Amino acid sequence: MSYPSSTIWITALLYNAKMNKSTILLILLMYSGLLCSAQTDSKEYYSSGELWAKGEKINDKRQGIWEIFLRNGELWALENYDEGLRSGKCIQYWDKEALKSSGIDFENGPHKEEGKDLYIMGIFTYKDDAKNGSASLYSHSGELTKTEFKNNSIHGPYKVFHPDGALKEEGLIHGVTRIGTYKTYYPSKQLKRIQSFEKGMQHGQDVMFHENGQIETTVQYVKGSREGRQVWFRADGSMASIRNYSEAKLHGDYIFYHFNGKIKSLTVYEKGEVISIKTYNEEGELIKN
Repeated sequence: MSYPSSTIWITALLYNAKMNKSTILLILLMYSGLLCSAQTDSKEYYSSGELWAKGEKINDKRQGIWEIFLRNGELWALENYDEGLRSGKCIQYWDKEALKSSGIDFENGPHKEEGKDLYIMGIFTYKDDAKNGSASLYSHSGELTKTEFKNNSIHGPYKVFHPDGALKEEGLIHGVTRIGTYKTYYPSKQLKRIQSFEKGMQHGQDVMFHENGQIETTVQYVKGSREGRQVWFRADGSMASIRNYSEAKLHGDYIFYHFNGKIKSLTVYEKGEVISIKTYNEEGELIKN
């Protein structure tokens, strides 16, 4: 029979105290009982019998790293506990069977954990059994999102990266609400779009860019609704169309242009309804009214 090192240490102290053997044995039995009741290896199961979780418990509370499993036996999470509450870094993994059935390309898709046949879905920081702190999220296509959590909700800077590591999106999110300026980028790192948000709704100027840097379109938003003139440009900088909005509905002239700059069509709207349509050839001659 073997004893924990702490038991051997206590035995030495008791002998040095010159207690008789029966007293020492009684104390050791009591101490061993405390050890057994305080610290145990534990397994928990689904109602259908499959292993759900395993780890160590102290005083019937989860302690240290626990492995959490899917019903198919795959590891789903590694959770760190302190006195029964999740605390510190916790990792969640993708269900490989679900990914395979969805036709996911594993070579160019989810983020594989080094040295393991596991694909990371998220790395979270927990405090008081809730997500609080930094987090890294991996999509099944390999995109990485870095953000902050507060009481299980996204709260703070939000950045999404293309699979090659180039920045794809950046902004500020509280829960599901975008706050302030939000930017998106092409894989080439060229700016793709700048949007402004207020209380989760688009409010302010919205500008989109072609990948060569030329402006593609500009439009103004007021509390989630497009208002005023929206101009569209081709990648060479020439004007493609002009449209007008009122309370998110087309209102007024909607003009398309030929590549030579002459009007191709003119449609007049009133609160979303078409009033008239005129079409022109490249020489500017009316061909349909």
